[in-house]
Amino acid sequence: RYRLTIPLAADTDPWVATRFTSIVGLAANYGVTLEPVLALPLMWGDKTDAGKYPAGEAAAIYSRGYNRTLAFVRQFASSVGDWELGNEINLTVRDANGSPLFGKEWTSAEFAAYPSVVDFANLLRGMSDAIEQVRRDTGRNLRRIVGTTSTMFGYIDFMKANGVKVDVLGYHYYEHAGVNPTNYWGGVRPNFNLFTKLSSYGVPVAINEMNGAEIYDSTFVNTSTSASMSACNSNLDAMLARFSQYSFIEWIDLYELIDEPDKTGPDGRFG
Repeated sequence: RYRLTIPLAADTDPWVATRFTSIVGLAANYGVTLEPVLALPLMWGDKTDAGKYPAGEAAAIYSRGYNRTLAFVRQFASSVGDWELGNEINLTVRDANGSPLFGKEWTSAEFAAYPSVVDFANLLRGMSDAIEQVRRDTGRNLRRIVGTTSTMFGYIDFMKANGVKVDVLGYHYYEHAGVNPTNYWGGVRPNFNLFTKLSSYGVPVAINEMNGAEIYDSTFVNTSTSASMSACNSNLDAMLARFSQYSFIEWIDLYELIDEPDKTGPDGRFG
């Protein structure tokens, strides 16, 4: 599988479709299943979509999600079955100190308190409805992936309560060696069994980002022969073996394929 971002905005639509057509052809030649992550301007802070929807109200946000998703997914419905609705949107929410809400946001009601998440719900409902329309028109089993991280399962619950269909639950997992996912850090709640929580949604689960958290350590040495690289790889092997035991986990994506040396800090060495 290969997971990649598809930016759907007025200034990207033509070249994105052209580029993705080439990628679809290459994927077919090499037996690769594509996993596009659809990204719209609201996800990078543009509420009006470069002025196309200047009011930025709920109906306009829904329409942009619906219209852009409908056109793109319809074009590639015969080649791609799984479509992810944004990436780590739950992490865009910040507390009063500007920090992500790690260890919190277990419930739908907590996310409902943030106007930005209400906007995202309108956007994702439009995207979800568009994919449903293409499903009906084509008869293809197109699936919508909606994901979260950490303890923020309230994000999934809030999206579902607001009409976003979740056909596959996405989850990102980065941990150090020795962390036990059956006794996982619960933040403001007691520790919990991550596998039990993931399976409780009753849909297939994709661990669509996984890596050893050693890559975040300030002492990590990013060379193939370093002790820290060996420790990270050993941890990753153990995580893959553990998560692969659960039949409801349909697939696991490692993040990411190659390093990105143009990025500074840990983000440049995930390859």
